Amino acid sequence: MHSGAQSTSVSSWPPGDRPDLDQLHAAVDALGTAFADLAVETFTTDTLKHASLEVTRAANMIDGIRADLARKERDLRPPAGTIPPPPSRSLDPRGQRPNRQPERDSSRSDLFDQLPALGDATRRGDLSGAYADTVSNATSRLSPDERTAFYQRYRNDLTTHALGNDLHSFRVHVRGLVD
Repeated sequence: MHSGAQSTSVSSWPPGDRPDLDQLHAAVDALGTAFADLAVETFTTDTLKHASLEVTRAANMIDGIRADLARKERDLRPPAGTIPPPPSRSLDPRGQRPNRQPERDSSRSDLFDQLPALGDATRRGDLSGAYADTVSNATSRLSPDERTAFYQRYRNDLTTHALGNDLHSFRVHVRGLVD
């Protein structure tokens, strides 16, 4: 927690009451400790390359869990016209993320239902959430039926292509499939 910030941390709940959150809190603390203990100044070019890959993998995993959390928040949101939950209960209580990011995260989760291998690759850290965003953006102009047919037809191709290519090549590929 940042000093001076007012929020409910996982550690404020009695231990054992929330084993899932306790586990997440421990993992984040361990990651923070590992980052703080890195002797970056001693890295060689090769070490730096590997470290960069691991940091990117961690960020990609976070894209996956953020998508899952956004979906759950959307599912728990009260119906339109009712009193919304207080800002302290939102996924971004301090307003540190771009305004449309929760919507993008929720859309990613929906896409992961249609393309489970893409979601699994993101959660493993093999792909960033930008690959899912690319598919969502490219298919947004399709009708719901066309989009469903697109996902069914290209389900395996999309994930295979994403895993084997950089984001720019993937964007070009997806646009070509949609066109």
